[in-house]
Amino acid sequence: MIPTITAFAEALEHGDRQFATLRNIRVEKPAGRCGMSRTYMLAEAVVTIGTERYLLCAPLTREAAAMAERAAEEIRRSRCTFLTEYRMLHNELEFRNSAGQTGHCDVLLHRLPQGESLDKAVTHIATRDIEAAFARLAGEMRAAGFVHGNLKPSNLIFGDDGRLYPIRYSYSHTAAAPEEVEAEIAAIGEYIGRQQYIPAIGEVPTSDTTMATGSRTPEFDEIDPPHDMMRRIRIGRLYGYADTEGNTVIEPQYTYAENFHENRAVVETADGAGVIDREGNRIIATRYDMAERDEESGRFIVRDGSEWIVFDYFGRETTRYRKEKSKTYEYGKC
Repeated sequence: MIPTITAFAEALEHGDRQFATLRNIRVEKPAGRCGMSRTYMLAEAVVTIGTERYLLCAPLTREAAAMAERAAEEIRRSRCTFLTEYRMLHNELEFRNSAGQTGHCDVLLHRLPQGESLDKAVTHIATRDIEAAFARLAGEMRAAGFVHGNLKPSNLIFGDDGRLYPIRYSYSHTAAAPEEVEAEIAAIGEYIGRQQYIPAIGEVPTSDTTMATGSRTPEFDEIDPPHDMMRRIRIGRLYGYADTEGNTVIEPQYTYAENFHENRAVVETADGAGVIDREGNRIIATRYDMAERDEESGRFIVRDGSEWIVFDYFGRETTRYRKEKSKTYEYGKC
């Protein structure tokens, strides 16, 4: 069985009962948040086991589970020193689906190097230090023929040891041709070239810093293929949306954003998660701990403290329950 985002969030609250071996994990929770985030294919949480930090991930589709399994096996056989532990724990998570049925699924455990993501590091680390770390990583990728498949600033960690480490390997594979590796290297090299650290007025740099003037080129750092006639875009750490031609429709303003489905998209802001339409109108206020779309019914489930709330397509509340209760209601009877 494949868990929903809601099921994974519930498991994080009761890890001692729902995980087979990961009973002593500590979930990192930013103030006022549930500690869980999501990518296109995985729900993930940063957890601590002993003194080490990991990404604990639950695949959200069968395709994601198969890709993660394949990547984990390739990483296990690989001798790439720039890759960190990445392994599947089979039947690790026990959960209940929306029909009240109990199931088990695999989870992914991915060790995080000590450091910070590249998009944060470029704001205060000397450009020459980042360029040196990147040059070393580029050489290692070329030697190994390693293609990450989704190499972007948020998937690169500038380590406390001064090295640059890629993370999140689900799309990784061995290059069919050197051009595959070079394309990824060129894209990150271009990003680093644009993001030169500028100290604030009155700030004393802690290391030699390349000074730059002028504003950053206002192009997208990331733009997705069209989905429901909209394209998700990212500039820096904020997400927005463009039309199929690439013209901005909703300015980047969300800390996270999902693709549109039937004129609705789940988004997150600093205040919380909610749902918008294609004009940017808030169908469900962005103030909840988390939000997700139920694929079968098209309705939305949000968490508000200890309560779970179900909204219909128009943002009208239909059901409310506490997390202590099993999710046994039927969507069709809400």
